[in-house]
Amino acid sequence: MKKQRFESMLEKLSTCSDKVDIEFYLQTNGMLLDEEWIALFSRYKVRVGISLDGNKEINDRHRIDKKQIGTYERSISGLRLVQAAISEGKLPESGILCVINPEVDGGSTYRHFVDDLGVKNLDFLLPDESHDTFNTANSGKYANFLVSVFREWVADNNPNISIRFLEYHLHLLTRNKADRRIQRDYDASKYIVTISSDATIAHDDIFRSMNPKMFTNLLHVSESSISELYLSSDGKQIDAAHKTLPDDCTGCIWSDVCRGGYHLIHRYKEGSLYNNRSVYCHDIDIILGTMVNTMSKAGVLRKELLEEFSGVINDKIVLT
Repeated sequence: MKKQRFESMLEKLSTCSDKVDIEFYLQTNGMLLDEEWIALFSRYKVRVGISLDGNKEINDRHRIDKKQIGTYERSISGLRLVQAAISEGKLPESGILCVINPEVDGGSTYRHFVDDLGVKNLDFLLPDESHDTFNTANSGKYANFLVSVFREWVADNNPNISIRFLEYHLHLLTRNKADRRIQRDYDASKYIVTISSDATIAHDDIFRSMNPKMFTNLLHVSESSISELYLSSDGKQIDAAHKTLPDDCTGCIWSDVCRGGYHLIHRYKEGSLYNNRSVYCHDIDIILGTMVNTMSKAGVLRKELLEEFSGVINDKIVLT
C-alpha cells in the first residue's frame, strides 16, 4: 500500500475516534521504511513493530526477498529509523516480534536483540501450526527456546526489558484461580476480524493457513456487517471454541493459565476441529513449570499458589 492511500485510510478511521477507541499498530519487516513513513506514523501515533527472527544468519534463513537475498540488513535499517523516532518522542514505544525457530538457541537470540540492537520490548511467537501441520519431532524444542530466553531475562533483572509472552503468563501464574478465570473470560470475549485493503471482511487471518475454505465467498464492508461474520457458522464455531476447553485439558493444572493453548489454530485438527489439546502442550507444560519453580525458589509465590502448584514444584527445570 502506497503512503497516500495508507494516510487516507488512517484519516478515515480516525474520524470514528469519537465513537470508539482506536489505536493503530503496524507490524512490518521494516525494509521499506523511510523518513516519510516515520512522519506519517508520527502524525497518527502508529505503534510500529519490527519482525526479526534473530541475528543475520538466523533471520536470513527464511526471511528472504523475491531475489532470494536475505533481508536482515534492510530490516535493521528500518529498526534504526523507528528507534530514533521513539527516542525523539515522535513514535510510541514498540519493539521486535520474533517467531520461534525450534532449531535456534533462545538465549543467544535474546542477547542479540537486547545487547546488539538495544531493543527493550520483545515478543516471541509460537508458529501457526495445527495438528495437521505440526512436526512432532520439534515437541519440547520450543520450551528449550523459551526457557533459555527466560534464564537470560531473569539474570538481567532489568525492569526496563519487557517480554510480552513471559510477562503475560507470569501475571496469570501469580493470580488466584478466580482472577485467572476472569481474565480467561475476558480474553474469550474478544473477536478478531480481518478487513483487507479490498474492503472484504474475514475471520482472523491466522486461520487462513489452517482452513482456506473459511476465506472463500468473503463478505464486503459495503454490503455486510461484522456481526454477520460473527454469526456465521464458522464464527459461531470459533466463538464456542474460545469459551470451551478441549476435553483433554480437563483437570490439567495449567488449564486456567494456557486455556487450551493460546490460539485456536494450535488446537485445530480436521475432523475434531478445536476439541484437541494444543500442539505445544508439552512445551507449555515445561515453560510454565519452569516459571513456577523459579518463583518458588525466589520466595515470591503466595502460600495458596504454593499449594495449588505443589504437584509441579521441583519437577521442572529451575533456573540458577
